[in-house]
Amino acid sequence: MCPLSGPVRLLLLPVFLATGLMGQESGVRFRGDVPLAPGAPPSSPGSLEAVELPEPKPVFPGSRIIDPSKAVTPTERPAQPESAGQLPDPVPVAKDPQQANPGGLNDVPVLQDPDSINIPPPPMPPTDVPQLDNANLFPNEQQQMEAALDESSKGWKLIVHGGLRAAWDSNIFIQETGAQSDFIVTFSPGVAVGIGEFRQEFAAAGTFINRFDRTDLDLGRRFFFLDYNPSYHLYTSNSGESSLEHDIRVAGRYTFTKLTLGASARFETLNVADTDLGERISMRRFLGQIGGEYALTGKTTLEATLDHSLRDYEGDRKDITEYRATGWVAYQALPKTNVALGYTHGWVDVDNGNGQSFDQIQLRAIWKGTEKISAKVSGGMEWRGIENREDTTNATFAVGLIYKPFDATSIFINGFRRTNTSASGFNESYSVTGFDARVIQRFSQKYFLTAAGGIQTASYNENIIGFSREDDYQWTRFSLGWDVSKWLTALIAYEYRTNDSNQIRRSFEDHLFYIQFSFLF
Repeated sequence: MCPLSGPVRLLLLPVFLATGLMGQESGVRFRGDVPLAPGAPPSSPGSLEAVELPEPKPVFPGSRIIDPSKAVTPTERPAQPESAGQLPDPVPVAKDPQQANPGGLNDVPVLQDPDSINIPPPPMPPTDVPQLDNANLFPNEQQQMEAALDESSKGWKLIVHGGLRAAWDSNIFIQETGAQSDFIVTFSPGVAVGIGEFRQEFAAAGTFINRFDRTDLDLGRRFFFLDYNPSYHLYTSNSGESSLEHDIRVAGRYTFTKLTLGASARFETLNVADTDLGERISMRRFLGQIGGEYALTGKTTLEATLDHSLRDYEGDRKDITEYRATGWVAYQALPKTNVALGYTHGWVDVDNGNGQSFDQIQLRAIWKGTEKISAKVSGGMEWRGIENREDTTNATFAVGLIYKPFDATSIFINGFRRTNTSASGFNESYSVTGFDARVIQRFSQKYFLTAAGGIQTASYNENIIGFSREDDYQWTRFSLGWDVSKWLTALIAYEYRTNDSNQIRRSFEDHLFYIQFSFLF
């Protein structure tokens, strides 16, 4: 109770009466201490409406005013209008872009397994297989340019890389009978000098985590580099096979607003077991490519490449020189799907053999569904002509799929079919159809378990004297990798290879164990 005396109450009574009269004249009524809107019904004392309303809260932009006459339970929230502003999703932090991708602009020969470094290629000849290592298939052009400008300003740099490997091979000459085993030690130091962001080109020497978690920074990069990576192979039992091999690479790429130009070349001297020849042989190999991509419109891109390859065998084997020119017209049909139509013309010079020419028409589709799955598929027909022989028609295709069902699991699947020129003295060409798969599982961020395998079938065209041949080649590999540090990795692996041929002397079985250390500074 307010402690006011009687005289004071009498003095305040006229003020209250005057205030009530003013409220009635203005059409405003009161409920308790709160004014009522005109026309609002009065309430009796003690009713819910007579409860004093709380202090009004400030209204922020984008908020919604709620009718106080409608009760809202604590578990209910008023629906937000579609126009309500939403905060954008947080931008993920970019990872270390120390990851390699093929330097070519189109389908290129399959790279060696990143678990190995400077190891002779598998017995079967290389095949064109799409390379899909979680690259962003449809990058934003402005993002490409910004990344390219940033990378090109980093100046010249020097990269030192290489490896040390100890291996036991049960059949170094891939013979069906009389297999000879050997213990081989390989040391392969390398040095590269260049400008721009070219470190990704040396994935085999980088950490497993960088090979496992591919980045989206390949497209749009500007770089140029020269790399020399010699290797010495010491055979402890068959010392005559010991050799010093050379590997020289040069590559570059420059990106304009709509045009990307790229070129690469590689020269190698090798002492390898060649399944086509069925023996171990020394050879020199050269691979070169120049190409470009031009954004004709926002959705249409023109692509063109010129390729040159040379296999120069020791002795009287047939040396093979191949040229091919390829053009594509690509169209962004859907936000996640790019389709293209391509044409290839090529010709082959065979030393002391029949020359060849070929034409291909192919369709290609690139699909990037989500961050977990992406695919690339191409296929078509090839028409090949061989001197003094009937023309042949062959199907050709290439399939690549990457799937990451979990953060620590990656699955790679490849398939291909193409025609190769044989260096054998009895055949001129053969078709190779193959599939392979690889599963990589990461443990504790530092350990990587890999299970891989594949199968290839080589069908040789029957020559003029009726000689035919068919090989079924299979391989399986298990490996465990360890990121010792940011610059050093370790690997232990086992590989089994077998070839079943209708020509008995071409069949073989081989077991390979090796331990390897790789470094990259």
